[in-house]
Amino acid sequence: MADYKGKVVTITGAASGLGKGMATRFAEKGARLSLADLDAENLARVEAELKAKGVEVLTTVLDVRDGEAVEKFAERTFAAFGGVDYCINNAGVHSMGTIWRIPAAEWRTVFEINVMGVVNGILAFVPRMIAQDRECFVVNTASNAGLQVNTGIAPYAMSKHAVVSITESLAVELQAVKSKVKAYAFCPGLVPTGLSRNSEQIKDQRDPYFQTESYKKIYAYGAMLLEKGMSMDLAMDRFFAGLEADDFYIRTHDNEEEEVSYRVRMVLERKRPAPITK
Repeated sequence: MADYKGKVVTITGAASGLGKGMATRFAEKGARLSLADLDAENLARVEAELKAKGVEVLTTVLDVRDGEAVEKFAERTFAAFGGVDYCINNAGVHSMGTIWRIPAAEWRTVFEINVMGVVNGILAFVPRMIAQDRECFVVNTASNAGLQVNTGIAPYAMSKHAVVSITESLAVELQAVKSKVKAYAFCPGLVPTGLSRNSEQIKDQRDPYFQTESYKKIYAYGAMLLEKGMSMDLAMDRFFAGLEADDFYIRTHDNEEEEVSYRVRMVLERKRPAPITK
């Protein structure tokens, strides 16, 4: 078991869901935390809960789409703690619907948060972590959706495939320069994180699409699947097990391997993707 006592961990999207789950578990293991989120109210609540338990925690309200804000987050973290051991680019939003009906504005927003948020984290933290010249870790939260063929969640899947690809490239490039920084792609399956609820805040509710019955139906279905997903405690067990096993693709759900294998077969056999049959 790894020793996290005194380690410095930064997490974006830390006010709820997987980010809060990771922050809580790292805190239990004795880490010091620098947490960021756009949700100031819930971030303050998490901060109070952790400080009440004696955890050393710094919080920053920011939008990961703002590269300058993420850069200042990194500056503040390094100034306060003197270094970073684990940088977790986790902030993200969800999106559901029929691919040709989802408004273009939502595609752009999902990309800016889920993809550029990760890129901004890499740009702000990785050069500083390389300069530390010691073993440290970058974890980018992708999704099982970034490893498989998906339907009904095209903007989200697009963004998570991008995060997987970015992290793969990061891992290779860090090795090429013989850096002591190691990168990981966290690819969780369904976990009740409140992601669908939180993601409603990014939508332009004035767009008629979000009032249609087809959208409401698929949104309700997606929210139901998340709520019936793996418990946060078990997901965190799997996250830390993967991290400590040095698994590049840290996955939570073994029962989704069929979907991942299916996509790989489609690529290798040059076949047109189709809904998976079980």
